[in-house]
Amino acid sequence: MASIVRRPNGTYQATICFGVDPEGKRARKYLTRKTLKEIKDAVFEIELERKLEIGDGVNGKHKKTPQRDVSSDDLCRAR
Repeated sequence: MASIVRRPNGTYQATICFGVDPEGKRARKYLTRKTLKEIKDAVFEIELERKLEIGDGVNGKHKKTPQRDVSSDDLCRAR
């Protein structure tokens, strides 16, 4: 997921979040480009590379973890 902002000097900065690293800190990448089209293209390329690395959502290989409802009884039994 990326956030793009226009800086005061007219360039665009994107912040791409990749989740959390092993130390618990947010894993981010920052990019700066002159035009909005350039920054969007760069963000798209980086996000596509990342998805190819982890096999997430590319060519039907989306690895979605099954979700289930957790009741308060389940939480009590986990202790």
